[in-house]
Amino acid sequence: MNTIELFKKDLWNGIWIHGKALLKPMAVVFIGFTLISYGLMYLGVRTVYGEEFVEAAFNQEEQAFDFDKMMERNTELQALLMEQGTATIVAGSLVLLLVMLVLFSLFTNFMLTTSQDTLEGNNVGLGTSFSRSLGPNVFKIALCYIFIFVLYIGLLFAIIGLARISVALVFPGLFFVLATLLRFGSAPAGIVHGEQSVIQALGESFRNIGYGKAFKLILVLFVGMILLGLLGLLLTSVFSMMGSVGDAVGTVVQVALSLLLYAVLFSAMSASFYRYAEVEYEVEKDHLIDDSAQF
Repeated sequence: MNTIELFKKDLWNGIWIHGKALLKPMAVVFIGFTLISYGLMYLGVRTVYGEEFVEAAFNQEEQAFDFDKMMERNTELQALLMEQGTATIVAGSLVLLLVMLVLFSLFTNFMLTTSQDTLEGNNVGLGTSFSRSLGPNVFKIALCYIFIFVLYIGLLFAIIGLARISVALVFPGLFFVLATLLRFGSAPAGIVHGEQSVIQALGESFRNIGYGKAFKLILVLFVGMILLGLLGLLLTSVFSMMGSVGDAVGTVVQVALSLLLYAVLFSAMSASFYRYAEVEYEVEKDHLIDDSAQF
């Protein structure tokens, strides 16, 4: 069965199958983007906040499970930040956020472009996919993320207002906020797969993913987070008994799990678009024929 057809008939199975297909092309790119992100973050934080702050922030030693040491470290970080001045902190933070936003938008565009190539059966190299990703869609996707972030902040202020009325309204309010944000989840896919504008992509996503579907997604995410948390605790306890070898194995496992999660995430983005898009596909050749005329 064609993968796009599978998205329409058996969504979760289609997401899993397509996610596995994305693992191979994603591996090298994910590691590359991760290294670049950490490198830029380290250099940016060092430039804006100073060397002492970097040493205190990144030199965690064995403080992860020591509450007193964590509190001492946080107090030290706050003192170092206050020395920099409010203007420096705000300006530096905005620059760092902007750089990370563009980088993640480029990563999103690349992965959705690769997803489309995989669905269409186009055997193109990573270099070709990357060059195609360096286009205006990066900034469109960035605008989508900015819109979602601004909406998130606005809804949080609304939740604060509800809390003044009744604390009991906060918990369902937070679920409503998360569900509302999830309704815009397929917007980046609409930009890449459907060649839509930012407004069109946001509108189509909000219309296609209703609150019922969004609450089901929250339930799936909640169960998944619990299972991953339990798995993480189990693996941490096992690897901690293996010494330095366990640390190395743990890092490999962590990277592998991150790869799988991101592959499923971008597969779900593509699926959420193609599930509702009116596209023509040819089952015999197992790829999409033409959808450009629909948008």
